[in-house]
Amino acid sequence: MKIKKMILVTLMLFGCLVNLSAGGFSETKKIEQTDVTTIIVELFFENLTVSTWNGNQIAIVFESNKKDIIPEVKSENKTLQILTGYTLGKAEDKDSFCNISLMLPENYLAEKIVLKVPYGILDIKNLKAKSVSITPGPNNFLENITTDYFEIPLPDQIELNISNLDCKSFNITLLAGDTNISLAHAPETDSKLSVKDGKLNITIPSNSKFTLNAISYHSKVINNFTGDVSTWASDGIIYKHNGGGAAMEVRTFNGDITVGAQ
Repeated sequence: MKIKKMILVTLMLFGCLVNLSAGGFSETKKIEQTDVTTIIVELFFENLTVSTWNGNQIAIVFESNKKDIIPEVKSENKTLQILTGYTLGKAEDKDSFCNISLMLPENYLAEKIVLKVPYGILDIKNLKAKSVSITPGPNNFLENITTDYFEIPLPDQIELNISNLDCKSFNITLLAGDTNISLAHAPETDSKLSVKDGKLNITIPSNSKFTLNAISYHSKVINNFTGDVSTWASDGIIYKHNGGGAAMEVRTFNGDITVGAQ
């Protein structure tokens, strides 16, 4: 079984089109990293994995059981687009699947990356760009994201977990769902994180300098740095850690806010 998997991966990376099974397909496309400064991925029910590899090209690996649902790939004007092959009719076919692996060279730095995966699975293992915008669905696994600016613009109800977010500033707006974010360091410029209904848990290195403005209308603000618990924070709780720094505005309507060390 291990040998079979190794052969399959090798074929995928060399861009061969092969039959996985009766009606199953695998395809790899490669694009020179110097030809791409912006990456836009817009999917529907497909599953997307983003990682790095030691090659010099951007590699996109598709696996599906139906050839006609493989997303379209466009590369022009320094912009790489991966666009869904689903239609509403095909989305109703529960037997269809398409897995996509976006593999970026380890030394590659995009100007902008936009990922929209509202209903599939989004699994980010490593991602680096000057600007990153993500619209995830309920099934998301996000770690090791390095960027100047990070945003999540109001997806549907999800549970969000981000591990090792390394950014200069962020703007995250969620409708509902518990959120756990591990920051590699304090933001360098003012940042915002808000959720209408859900708990917020932020961990950050204890040697960071930041100013927290926490607003929670119907729940508590728990500061594990000091041990303070504020049961009424609708007017905002200001906390300056290590003398203060860039402001982090953290807001909920229902749901406790917790901040503490990693």
